[in-house]
Amino acid sequence: CLFFIATKDINLSLILIVMYVIFMQFLNDFKSNDQNNPNEKENLGKILKEITEGHGIDAAFDCVGKSMIDNYSPAFARDAVIYFYGTLDGVFPQLPIVDMFQANATFHPYSLFNYVEEPNLKIKGTSFVYSALKEGKISPNIDRVYPMEKYRDAWEYLRKPRERHGKIVIETGL
Repeated sequence: CLFFIATKDINLSLILIVMYVIFMQFLNDFKSNDQNNPNEKENLGKILKEITEGHGIDAAFDCVGKSMIDNYSPAFARDAVIYFYGTLDGVFPQLPIVDMFQANATFHPYSLFNYVEEPNLKIKGTSFVYSALKEGKISPNIDRVYPMEKYRDAWEYLRKPRERHGKIVIETGL
């Protein structure tokens, strides 16, 4: 749920960087120790700068909260945007003002409720998704399909550790 995007100024090609390993290590460290490792901020920022060849990150999609934002903020590119949409760590962040000033970065809190509770935005969003589905631009990742009478089997399958992480569909006949 945490990823970064960087664009190169010359050719505008997108580089999507999924920091899964770093994020998982962070979560493990966070669970085992309430105090942040002072080297994490320097390490993640340095890694992101290296991966982007010094450019830095243009956007961060952050659902973690306070304990993560300081770790990637040293890698902000000019005019970076932080899309903040959750607090997995349970704590709202204190914004890294110095890093934000230096990069002219902005903080954008996001809540799905701001869009689904506004009728016009909800219609626009659902129309976009239905159209993209119909045109084949997007498709759901379906792991398994169960008939309604086997809903308990579907539940048991969901409860177990899985290698695949697609949607579990229960056919209702409607």
